[in-house]
Amino acid sequence: MGYDSNIHCNMSERTGSTPPTQLINPMAGPAYIGDLCDALEKRTTGNTIPPSTGEKQISIRLDDFVFDHIETIAEESGWSCDQVLHALINRGLFDLYQLVSPYIGEKIVNTIVSRKFFSQLPEQEAGG
Repeated sequence: MGYDSNIHCNMSERTGSTPPTQLINPMAGPAYIGDLCDALEKRTTGNTIPPSTGEKQISIRLDDFVFDHIETIAEESGWSCDQVLHALINRGLFDLYQLVSPYIGEKIVNTIVSRKFFSQLPEQEAGG
């Protein structure tokens, strides 16, 4: 399932900057952008299965330029617009964590972990 982001999609290697050594990129793992490329190129040797997009739903506004790209990429790949957005956002988050300082990356990850932990506690223990 997908390319390994650390091998094929390391932004630090592409830009020549030194990768942060104190933070493991939380978005490392399957890079669906590689699968999307395989789907667009109609490669039969690659994985072209789109990612599962999950249960959460949001509404966003996009300018025509960005929307036209997403819609056309979806049409050409056979993926849905939400699957294309999922792959693009996943890649963007990977790049973000490669480029921010380890301090900022850890702060974001710790906040996410804290929210997940407290949302799973019974109401009494969570302070409510």
